[in-house]
Amino acid sequence: MSLAREHNFEVNVLISCDDHPQTSEYGSNINLFFIKKRGSTVSSLNYIFLLYKKLRQIGSDIVIFVTLEQSFFGSIISTIAKHKTVFLISGLGTKVNKSNLPISSFLYAWLKDLCFYFEGIKKNKSHFIFQNSTDLNFFIKRYKLHLNNCMVIKGNGIDMSKFFYIERTFEEYNICYAGRASDEKGTDTLIKAFSILVAKEYPVGNLNLCLLDEKISKKYLEEIKDKTNTHIFKKIKVAYNLSHEKLVEIFHASSLFILPSNREGLSKAALEAASTGLPLITSDAPGAVDCILENFNGLSFRFGNHNELIQRIISLADKEVLKKFSINSRDFVLKEAELRIISKEYALFLNKI
Repeated sequence: MSLAREHNFEVNVLISCDDHPQTSEYGSNINLFFIKKRGSTVSSLNYIFLLYKKLRQIGSDIVIFVTLEQSFFGSIISTIAKHKTVFLISGLGTKVNKSNLPISSFLYAWLKDLCFYFEGIKKNKSHFIFQNSTDLNFFIKRYKLHLNNCMVIKGNGIDMSKFFYIERTFEEYNICYAGRASDEKGTDTLIKAFSILVAKEYPVGNLNLCLLDEKISKKYLEEIKDKTNTHIFKKIKVAYNLSHEKLVEIFHASSLFILPSNREGLSKAALEAASTGLPLITSDAPGAVDCILENFNGLSFRFGNHNELIQRIISLADKEVLKKFSINSRDFVLKEAELRIISKEYALFLNKI
């Protein structure tokens, strides 16, 4: 939306959803369009056909496909479409290696590979935006992309007026995580580290889990709960699908944000937390560790290593260090991921296409 407001782009946003009006205006130079959400894998061909028809109807000069799956659909459409194409690879997920996938997923992943290989041999029609350099290097090596057609842009930008900074006293040491609950997101490592600290009577407060995907996360946490001491689990505060206001309130009440994930594009939740002045501890995974400068606004640990995570939590349990990292977190977002900065980078990239 910032592209339309500040850089005079006409932006058409196409959204996949179940129930929707036909078209809708979102403001000056911004129009919303809708397409029925894709169902099963089998329905993908019909979805691609409908997507192609809708894009022809909209008639944009440049089409940006967001997420890896939409980029896969876009690579098929781009072979016959006249528009220029940008693939926004917002994260590869944890299953970048096809060898461990079931056969149906393996074939699906193989077809994606084939489409991206084809994009690699095009010279000027297709362009790629990545959110971290690891994903960029992976795609260039695997699909022989032209470096001139690629760029790393750190996320979608943080509106720092909405995730505003407060000066904390750090009288309590409360930990926060926002995202999905799953092993690949490292939630098990986080809870294990927290449980050990509580069991050893380390002066840590509450663990606030701000979770998405309520159905999936609830089932996962029930399994974790069975393995966790009841006294300890009472110190874990769980909230699902929070409003923006409530999420910011929890960030402000926290002392530390932990991102234990196995892989990210670039964690928006971690950057939003940093914008409010939260120091960060992240795993060393791509897209997670990119949210910090080591010993400036955060610390990193090896993914899945709960002992290292415990040591990082203990090493940050100093009010003066937390206050310093808190100021630095805000400065990091201001210089690296603030909305206007990211919007300007998008505008420069798109104007060169």
